[in-house]
Amino acid sequence: MEFQDLITTLGFTEAAVNVLTDAYTDNEGELKEYLKKMGVQIPHYHNLEWRFDILVGSRALSHIAEPLITLQLSLDTHTCPGSQTNEDDGGGKQSEPVYDKLLLQTDPNNLVHMTSVLEEALHEARTHHSRRIHRYIK
Repeated sequence: MEFQDLITTLGFTEAAVNVLTDAYTDNEGELKEYLKKMGVQIPHYHNLEWRFDILVGSRALSHIAEPLITLQLSLDTHTCPGSQTNEDDGGGKQSEPVYDKLLLQTDPNNLVHMTSVLEEALHEARTHHSRRIHRYIK
């Protein structure tokens, strides 16, 4: 019933809602198992390092102030695809996490804009509608 309510809120017609609900209920277990197996591996935040640089003058222009913010974002990508544990060593160890590092450079105005867009996305992710969709995908 919740699935039907969710599909209805997405704007589908009544006939489409009935067809999708029937297909979902007939294959619910298989769909959930497939989604678990084929789940998208999303990188997670690990660390953020930042540096604030400012150019206060040069020979040509003695009175300028150009602020620049450099960010190094480390993302945890869980494990490297090629670094599977070797079963012959008998350790059963987990493979080491792999961190992707992204280097970003921006000015303060763009940083404020990025912050507001990310806060908007975080607010949207906390809405009831987003949580319902996330619950069905899980």
